[in-house]
Amino acid sequence: MAVVSPTLAGAVAASVGTVVAALRCPQVVLAVGVGATLTSSQFGPAVLAGSYLLVLGGAVAAIDSVANRRTVGLWGALLTTTLGWLGFRLLLEAEVDVARAVAASAGALILALACRHKESDWVPPFAIVGLLFVAASIVLGSVDPTGLRLEGISGNPNRMVFGLLIFAPPMVAYMLRRVTPLATLAMGAGVVAVPIAILRSGSDQGIAGLAALLLAGALVVSRRLDRVGTLITAALGVTALALAGLQQDVVSTLSNDTLSLSGRTDLYGVAWRDFLASPFIGSGTLRVSEGLVVERSTHNSILGFAAATGIVGAVLWIAALVIAAHSALRSLRAGTLALASVIVVVVSQMVQSIELAPATWAILALAVPRKETV
Repeated sequence: MAVVSPTLAGAVAASVGTVVAALRCPQVVLAVGVGATLTSSQFGPAVLAGSYLLVLGGAVAAIDSVANRRTVGLWGALLTTTLGWLGFRLLLEAEVDVARAVAASAGALILALACRHKESDWVPPFAIVGLLFVAASIVLGSVDPTGLRLEGISGNPNRMVFGLLIFAPPMVAYMLRRVTPLATLAMGAGVVAVPIAILRSGSDQGIAGLAALLLAGALVVSRRLDRVGTLITAALGVTALALAGLQQDVVSTLSNDTLSLSGRTDLYGVAWRDFLASPFIGSGTLRVSEGLVVERSTHNSILGFAAATGIVGAVLWIAALVIAAHSALRSLRAGTLALASVIVVVVSQMVQSIELAPATWAILALAVPRKETV
């Protein structure tokens, strides 16, 4: 009698569970998958498992949508076209190493569109996964080779910061629901830990991200305050961030490194010249090389899209960002605090290459509620 391997049995059970979850609660599969893909190669099984969840979950959600004749709408069509063109250009140029990232991003997008269509409450699972991500980053996380910057479980300070900023809004939103005293207390502790971890990361863009979240919070609070109260709230927040910046010598040490955005301006120039070399269809690669710059990401998703996919991809990406930001600001003004994560994506993509991060596509897909139109 043949004996079934425990590993095989576990994989089959996980696959069946993913299929059922993708049909019944796609927001859970989406949150867990996104969180897992934000970890580093040090946690290889987690990254692979997250990608597997998103790909399988996305495939199931896509089949379910076709079977039930659900359409993605104009917003879903725009995002699908944008990611599809990016994936096509990368894979056409034999960028096989990004195939998994493209597939995981596509899975995240499809799952998020399914959540949007079903009007699933995605805040609780994202808040819980976010709390686990924050706790693991601080308790189990490591520091960079200098021993000065916390990089958490992401293997990179900026990658960790992106994850923290993405998860912070749904954590705050879930905390304010006051589901249970224990949940409120746990989420409150997690929210407090986010800026602490960001300060320990030494990431200047983390300060910028916190400022963006603060402004988003002020926009929500302004619904219940008069103009003076809103200005006081914003001023106190800006002051706190300024003091945090001074503590990190962000303002007092305007070195060449700071003024050049940690060397990013050189990469921007190379990416722009790559775009000009093939402005219509792009180079088909997200990495640029010129002189001393060898196989580096652009650290700017707009330039990354332009260099890799040409003017078509850049226009699609910019259009998606503008529409997402506009919808998120409207939702924030109406009190939907969780969508501040959209502002994080819009701000972060100016200094990070996040165009193949599943979290990016998940958050953008959720930016425009189903009742709204593009």
